[in-house]
Amino acid sequence: PYSSPKERFSLYHPSQEGQKKYIRFLAEELLPYLDDHLPLLGLAHSRTLIGDSLGGTVSLQAAFTYPNTFGKVIMQSPFVNDDV
Repeated sequence: PYSSPKERFSLYHPSQEGQKKYIRFLAEELLPYLDDHLPLLGLAHSRTLIGDSLGGTVSLQAAFTYPNTFGKVIMQSPFVNDDV
């Protein structure tokens, strides 16, 4: 969902404001839309975020930020530093 490495960094890296906006979009816009249009269970324990590298990091941050929305995370080689 990004057009360049710079855009990817701005959306997924924990030091960037774009990460907070992306996480908010997932939880407050995309997920409600999906809930309205698909037969989903709607419980945190039934939702899993998956990502590798910075995608794993943003998945972890989303689960920390919205623990009652995202119940599980699968990460492969996530980027982790003092900000995470």
